[in-house]
Amino acid sequence: GIATLGSPLSANALPLRTWNQTVDAFLGVPGNWTPGSVPTTSDSALVTAAASGKRVILDGDYSVGPFAISGTGAILDLAGHNFTSGSFLNSGIARVPTGVSTISGVYHSLASGQLNVENGAVLAPLASWQNDGHMFIHSTAVANVSELRLNNYVTLGGAGDLLLNDVANAQITTPSG
Repeated sequence: GIATLGSPLSANALPLRTWNQTVDAFLGVPGNWTPGSVPTTSDSALVTAAASGKRVILDGDYSVGPFAISGTGAILDLAGHNFTSGSFLNSGIARVPTGVSTISGVYHSLASGQLNVENGAVLAPLASWQNDGHMFIHSTAVANVSELRLNNYVTLGGAGDLLLNDVANAQITTPSG
């Protein structure tokens, strides 16, 4: 997986695809990536601080190798689609603005990272999620999580729900244990 945001290939030998948003905001457009092909499970993918303020929008379901968002303001918008990665390291923003979305694989939100599940949206089961950043579950949103490690905040707005799947095996770990 991606070991650090500064050195995304330090833990693997997969080819690196870097987001440049040359054409538009859609992940599935080859011209938005350097070199010019959409990342697959055989690639590492990186959205860097240089892309800050740019939004990567899923225009379908995608599976990639290790994936990182590096930079406050760099955004991955799931847009009601499914996203699978070998590991997902987030120091930007991951959004579920509408519909039902899933993030499969290990998800780690760093201190500056955010995961926003917005009004009416549903984040389907996250297998493993570590939050060193901030998770916002807005008023009519639902987030389903099997394993949750909290080192920072989860904010439930209004009637927002955080559901722990497989309650017999679900765990919440806080900094104090």
